Amino acid sequence: MNKRIIAFAAALAALVSCSSDRNSVLKVYNWSDYIDESVIPEFEQWYKEHTGEDITVIYLGTNDFSRNMQPSKRHFTRNYIKLLNEIKEYYGETHPILCIAPKHDRVMHEYINDAIQASGLENVHFVGLSAALHNDKEDMGADGHPNYSGHTKLAYGVIPYISTITGWEMSGNEVK
Repeated sequence: MNKRIIAFAAALAALVSCSSDRNSVLKVYNWSDYIDESVIPEFEQWYKEHTGEDITVIYLGTNDFSRNMQPSKRHFTRNYIKLLNEIKEYYGETHPILCIAPKHDRVMHEYINDAIQASGLENVHFVGLSAALHNDKEDMGADGHPNYSGHTKLAYGVIPYISTITGWEMSGNEVK
């Protein structure tokens, strides 16, 4: 079960997107920093069995919005809407998307939320993580990335949103 926690947290903490040549496959980027490659197929099966739903989770801004390298709001919004539209084109208009803004950057909260509103798309949701979600000492690992404890807290913070969006009933055993 610990593998499931790590895989779920890493999946939530990673960019999940679509591509025409990879049909309904969970895409976890930078997974090698956190989990063993053999865990991903197990997580895909577990997630589908427990939820019966597909959802796309976009978690941008943890590295690509750091060190004063932010794009203009106009440029970001245009490209974020393009990403949302590509996902909807591939999976369909009713496919749920959860967009997560990282805890450390309030500018990302504004950019992402405004892009969602400007997109006019339905079933696209926003979660802005709070700085209180995990601490910057005990819950962080290498180079400012969440460690096991930080990812577990992230999973606990995001699971209720996924449950609500997909209609998946929580059992109380989602993270062990």
